[in-house]
Amino acid sequence: MRYSPRPMALVLLLTGLLHGSWLLVRWGAPAAQPYLAGLLYVPVFLTAALCCALRASEGTGRERLPWLGIGLGLLAFGLGQTLFTYYQLVLHTSPFPSPADAFFLIAPLSIGTALVLLPRAKLSRPAWIRLGLEVGIVMAAAAVFSWRFLLSGLIQSYRSQPLAGTIALAYPASDLVLLCLLLLLISRRQEFSARVTVLIAGALTSYIVADSGFAQLSATQSYVPGNVVDLFWSLGGGLFGLSALASSRQPGRDATDARPSRGPAWTTVGPYLAVALTYGLLLQTYTDGVSLLVGRGVLWGTGVVTLLVMVRQALAYSENSRLNAALQQAAVTLEARVETRTTELHTANARLQQFSEDLESKVRSRTAELERSQARLAHQAQHDSLTGLPNRTLFEDRLGQAVATAARHARVLAVLYIDLDGFKLVNDTLGHAAGDEVLRTVAQRLQNLVRQSDTVARLGGDEFTMLLTELSDLASVSAVAHRVLEAVGWDIVIADQVARVTASVGIAMYPDDALDSSGLKRQADVAMYRAKQGGKNNVCFFAPEMNSVSQVRGDLAARLHGAVQRGEFHLVYQPQFTSGTQRLSAFEALLRWTHGELGPVPPSEFIPIAEETGLIAEIGAWVLDEVCRQQVKWRDGGLPLVPVALNVSPVQFLRPGFVQDLRQTLRRHGLDGRWIELEMTERTMLHDIVSLAQKMAEIRSLGTSVSIDDFGAGRTSLSYLLQLPVNKVKIDRSLIQGLGETQSTLRVVQAIVALAHALNLAVVAEGVETHAQLVSVTDLRCEQVQGFLLGLPEAAGTATERLVGLARADRGRPGETRRS
Repeated sequence: MRYSPRPMALVLLLTGLLHGSWLLVRWGAPAAQPYLAGLLYVPVFLTAALCCALRASEGTGRERLPWLGIGLGLLAFGLGQTLFTYYQLVLHTSPFPSPADAFFLIAPLSIGTALVLLPRAKLSRPAWIRLGLEVGIVMAAAAVFSWRFLLSGLIQSYRSQPLAGTIALAYPASDLVLLCLLLLLISRRQEFSARVTVLIAGALTSYIVADSGFAQLSATQSYVPGNVVDLFWSLGGGLFGLSALASSRQPGRDATDARPSRGPAWTTVGPYLAVALTYGLLLQTYTDGVSLLVGRGVLWGTGVVTLLVMVRQALAYSENSRLNAALQQAAVTLEARVETRTTELHTANARLQQFSEDLESKVRSRTAELERSQARLAHQAQHDSLTGLPNRTLFEDRLGQAVATAARHARVLAVLYIDLDGFKLVNDTLGHAAGDEVLRTVAQRLQNLVRQSDTVARLGGDEFTMLLTELSDLASVSAVAHRVLEAVGWDIVIADQVARVTASVGIAMYPDDALDSSGLKRQADVAMYRAKQGGKNNVCFFAPEMNSVSQVRGDLAARLHGAVQRGEFHLVYQPQFTSGTQRLSAFEALLRWTHGELGPVPPSEFIPIAEETGLIAEIGAWVLDEVCRQQVKWRDGGLPLVPVALNVSPVQFLRPGFVQDLRQTLRRHGLDGRWIELEMTERTMLHDIVSLAQKMAEIRSLGTSVSIDDFGAGRTSLSYLLQLPVNKVKIDRSLIQGLGETQSTLRVVQAIVALAHALNLAVVAEGVETHAQLVSVTDLRCEQVQGFLLGLPEAAGTATERLVGLARADRGRPGETRRS
């Protein structure tokens, strides 16, 4: 059962104040005064009994009994006082003994039993004996005083009334028992807090004072209800109730509140004080000339007190002797232990000295290791972990020093910014391990090209830099740069596979292009991007106008992000025709970008940026989806279909999931793969031929044809046509436009056509712009032609009209059927 102790404490306080205020001012009607005098402090006992009962309800088993006993005693006292008042005021009699005395005597008996049952710490047997003697001495002294001033008088007063005398003597006897319990309570460690101990001790003291005063007044027939003695009964009952509330287990109470308490050290002086007071009482008794009975009682009591003190002293002497012997034995044992410990310390000190020497040796060794480790860390902090070349930090430091030296001695230096072309494709096709090997090989080749005084560094990714010092002229810088192109362009064999990369080199000169290290790096970077724009595998010296171009290029890259989502792309379709009949045979889908602020942006400007930033994969996926959508729209409109060719960037084609994306797109639109043709430039052929052939075969299995665009413009070997499963070859426009100008160009085109036909490949001549060129490619037996002479790139609506015309032409020809 859970209750709040504060309301109960407030009720106790109010009832106590009510009784105390009446004793001071005697308020109330005159007729009610006797009732108030006899009953006003009864509520204090009843409320205190209720507090004890509530406290007992919190406990279990033996823990409940003490508080139930105290509550029962308080209740018995309240009932006894009520019955006593009833006899006096209602029955107008004061019998002694009466049933009220039974209740009064039950109170100390019940409270005393409860105090014995209170939880307490265990004591050893010698401690029990010592405590018993100390309490016995004080109790004997108290009994002597009680005999002198109370008991002897009661015996003489009730000599003719045995029952009344016995009951009268029971009151002071019960007070002596309570005094004994009080002394035990304040002398021992209890299992509850010091606050509860003080409250119980105060309650017992108040009860003893009230009982003793009542007995003394009753013996002289001077007690009347409402005497100040009643206040001590009221106070005792209230303190018992507060002790019950103070020991209540309330939520959130700290366990430290219930620390065992230690009573005051009265046991040191108490017995001696009791002896002194008893002997003083003995002298006063014989001086006053009291009766023989009283004098003998005081004498015998004093003797008992003296005997108990002597026994206590003998016990203390015995215990001190035992403790002294134990102390001497402990001293001997301690001395032996000290000697043993001293020997151990000497041994430990020798070991410690040896350990110190070993530690010093290890510290010297560890210091040497740390110095070597710091040297390694310093090297690692300034060098690239993959290639072993100086990293960006070391390069910038050397460049700063070189610029300062060049400024002092009026020298010239050059910074070369080198970026590998096609390195991303190596990573995508051959894996990152192969890419790392390419970087190591390129780093070694670059290192072999420079002098001891020059620096080659890797900035990160596929970017390298060179610092050339003590230069005589620009020709030497150009020579080094072209040797870089040559060295990087050599084939790199990795696990029976060949990786090919090229380099774009940008050059900035000190002091012509910049006067500080950051400016030199920036200008070299700008020049490198111009080299990439110039077709890659190229060298470019910085020129002032490149800065504006670089800014425009960066702005264009930023605007390119999100162009697909904003719907800024659209397709145009350039028709292809059969060379003999000039009949529509296919379309080539060409990508166009119209920005909201910039307007139309040429593909030659944004396609390289899209490839460098990786956006080409997203854009290429949109182109494929748009072509399929348009084909389905034409088919559903009842128009004849012709294949639509679309350009595929090497970055997009070499992605691992490209074929799967193509298959899903065709399936999503419900389009047969034969109406799609993929065009790839020769740059795609610069990678693992085996992987390329396998991927092209998978594309062919979908019904989609594969053609090589701009064939003859690069350095791809004609032998690749023997290894790759392509359907068609598109001869580069530069060769077609050279027909009729040089005999060598004609021979090259003838060789390409002959080889393609030998391999059962169709040939498309692109870039046909004159009738002479059309006649030439027709004579060379190119199956298809494409160029501005026959048809410009046109919107989807115009392409639709061409398909409508094709449908009409097909219906007018016997035996022709419309494709579906």
